[in-house]
Amino acid sequence: MKIIYIIIVTYNGEKWLKKCLESSFCSDIPVKIVIIDNGSTDNTLKIVESFSGKRIHFIQTGENLGFGKANNLGINYALEQGAEFVYLLNQDAYLDANTISGLVKIMESDYSYGILSPMQYNGDGSRLDKNFEDIYTKRSTKSPTSSDVLNVKFVMAAHWLIRCSMLQMVGLFDPLFSHYGEDNDLINRFLYRNYLVGISVNYKAYHDRDDRKIDEKKQIDVAFQGLIAQLTNPGNKNILLSLFSFFCKSPIIYLIKGMKIENCKYQFLKIFTLFKLRKKILYTRRKNKLAIPI
Repeated sequence: MKIIYIIIVTYNGEKWLKKCLESSFCSDIPVKIVIIDNGSTDNTLKIVESFSGKRIHFIQTGENLGFGKANNLGINYALEQGAEFVYLLNQDAYLDANTISGLVKIMESDYSYGILSPMQYNGDGSRLDKNFEDIYTKRSTKSPTSSDVLNVKFVMAAHWLIRCSMLQMVGLFDPLFSHYGEDNDLINRFLYRNYLVGISVNYKAYHDRDDRKIDEKKQIDVAFQGLIAQLTNPGNKNILLSLFSFFCKSPIIYLIKGMKIENCKYQFLKIFTLFKLRKKILYTRRKNKLAIPI
């Protein structure tokens, strides 16, 4: 029997967590769960306690470590227990009974894949998640080895099944990325080792985030971390193009779309943050080129 751990990072997730855990325990393949709480101040802890007696290992950090560092705690625990697969599941995301078993079946039949995502729908399943739809329709290619899988260079980490043997070769989330960009970076490192990343078209899951809006500065912060992931990627041969796109092209597009001038200035001033990070970025790029596990 395969050893599979679901890893859930929580932070004030009382709105979604009960449904998230219920869907996890309805899986038609045996799973164990690791929850890492990043210092919640709502009823998240009470919800976790209500599932006492279930197969849950609970880690409390006491502070907000961010997505990557918190997931690393859970992944390391799972690896110590001999996990063969880990499934990263957002606190605001839900599974079908056959989501994980279906993805594991694909992984076992095709050893070229290191990360697989199901089709990611919105919270009620009425349509595809907006960001996922863009990847699925515009940035995916047919797999040469499986008619049920589309190959991608990125997919959101709300739903990732990861093969642990490859993860141990690549390394976990890089602490350079405190908030955002860590999923881009990890996928880049998988792809650099020629481990494939794919979407299974036959299995579904859900991401309940339709009613949340991201303010302009947060959008810029997310894009900036994505830029760093591009710069640390040894497979990226177009560094100047990446820099031009972020600091020149994107602000002009945002202005045309009506972004506030002060926020466009905020984006341009990120060049000073980039300068401060230059040594860490260069070190990380060299490390990634040598494929040294983190």
